[in-house]
Amino acid sequence: LYNTMPKNCPENPETFNDIFEDIKLKIMPGDSPPASQGGGTVTESGSDAILCAVLAARQWKINQVIEEQQRKGGSKFDTVHDIGKRLVVYSSKDAHSCIEKACKLAMLRCRPIQPLEENQWGITGEQIEAEIKKDLEKGLIPCFINCTLGTSSTASCDKLTSICPVSKKYDTWLHVDAAYAGSTFIDTKFREVAEGIESAHTINVNLSKFLLHSATLSIIWTREQKIYKDAFSITPMYLKPSHDM
Repeated sequence: LYNTMPKNCPENPETFNDIFEDIKLKIMPGDSPPASQGGGTVTESGSDAILCAVLAARQWKINQVIEEQQRKGGSKFDTVHDIGKRLVVYSSKDAHSCIEKACKLAMLRCRPIQPLEENQWGITGEQIEAEIKKDLEKGLIPCFINCTLGTSSTASCDKLTSICPVSKKYDTWLHVDAAYAGSTFIDTKFREVAEGIESAHTINVNLSKFLLHSATLSIIWTREQKIYKDAFSITPMYLKPSHDM
């Protein structure tokens, strides 16, 4: 795409039809593979994006264990709440306060972890794993890891490369809060802290930071859009189209 861009700003404007044709022929083909399961959406803020990620992760984790629980008997709704009260979210103490707020709204346990100076004030996979092991001994269920790239207090970055294997090992939802630093990844020299980001289930970036977007909004990308959407969907039989019965 870069090689198709003009070297200088145009002196005369293009019509909207020409602009849309450029989007159709030059941008959309490289946007995502047709068979990709991923997707994304626009939210009003980074706080909304993180709340949606936490809610999606909660339902995703509940669905993972609910069949086994139901085989032992009991109401579906009792089972959901029994699992939900044991789910745990892990994050840095320097993460934006919206992660704690999201945990309150989702009624999930929050484990804020103290970042250390020796790690440039970012939390590591080793620190998270230590907390996970403690929770497993208590019968709790690791659900969600929030990895911040660009904290509000110090602009520090959690160690994503060490966090990814821990998330995979304990089968947690991995969210990358790149509200602050994400915009800088346009420049390749700033991407070092994002190594491993392809393993994330969800990523949010605020356009109002370095991209100078005047409105406060956040984009959230998802690795599996269906899982994300299903967390907010209930489709009873009377709302299903006839071909989906």
